[in-house]
Amino acid sequence: MPDKNSVYKNTGLCARCKVCREACESPVPITMMPVCPAGITYKFDSYYGTGRVTVARKYMEGVIDYNESLAKLVYSCTLCGACHVQCPINGFDPTEVTRYLREEAAAKGFASKYYSVPEEKPISYEIRADSDIGLLAGCTNNGDETLVKNVAKLLKAAGVKFKTVSPAVGAYSVRKGDKEDFDRIKAGTTESLKSAGIKELIVYSPLDYKTLLLDYEQDSIKISFYTDYLVNLTFKALPSVKKVAYHDPAHLGRFTNYRDVPRQLLKKIENLKLTEFKRAGANTLCSSSLPDCDEKIVATVSSLRLAEAADIGAEMIITSCFNCKRTLEKQAKLENLPISVKETAEFLTELLPE
Repeated sequence: MPDKNSVYKNTGLCARCKVCREACESPVPITMMPVCPAGITYKFDSYYGTGRVTVARKYMEGVIDYNESLAKLVYSCTLCGACHVQCPINGFDPTEVTRYLREEAAAKGFASKYYSVPEEKPISYEIRADSDIGLLAGCTNNGDETLVKNVAKLLKAAGVKFKTVSPAVGAYSVRKGDKEDFDRIKAGTTESLKSAGIKELIVYSPLDYKTLLLDYEQDSIKISFYTDYLVNLTFKALPSVKKVAYHDPAHLGRFTNYRDVPRQLLKKIENLKLTEFKRAGANTLCSSSLPDCDEKIVATVSSLRLAEAADIGAEMIITSCFNCKRTLEKQAKLENLPISVKETAEFLTELLPE
């Protein structure tokens, strides 16, 4: 979790840097493509990483108090990490500033009013096996039973022996800034996995993957993304040539640099022509798809992403994120766009040989 001293370091310099804000406001990229969801949507300085750092500095210096306006601003951020990737100051992460301010919101009693932690209801799907490899079944905020079944089917086709486990990860407590609640969940989950004899945990949710890798900081259990196990599988050819764009979820393409394997899998499929978004990889345009994100930001950014797909001639968007798939698919239907959206496991399962 963020530390006040590390957050404060370099904020004076970053507050004066206008590169990110100018890039988001300009129709022609200056040094980078605009990727800040809140900034793109609201177009006001404090919604960009630079503006949030300025606000944080004023708060830390005692110039302003923590109030409801500040809390509302802090929770408008999608925590997608775009400002970290594009920040020109080495070693400084503006995302940690927002995380620090969320911890302050939780400590001062503002968090519950502006952030309601989505209920992490476990997905009821169970596979029992004598194995030290576990598949995290996850919760209904980041997946559903159909997705878990698709992932399980692919893993079985790849010859992986595993069992399902269902502990909570606590990602939304991290996003709220409730350190006490997250530490409680983290301790319980760590003990649960240890008791189950899990030595490797396979995950399909980018948010859970990022949280387990970066916030748990444990070396006793290997954390893997499910597509790692699928590289040797054979898939059927598409019935006809289809131009497909892969959408990098922010928690994969940006936070954990997990970008190559899904593309490698797609490139194996005959008649699939893989194209790239203008904003891809570490500079992906986050679809702001998580259930705790501002609805106006979700609609704005999803619409932009679909327009970009149309601009590059993509007939289908494939993404390794349940929430990205759900959000982009919903927006495509609202705009009556002739583009389909599929999660990677959903798409690959359909192409498994009989």
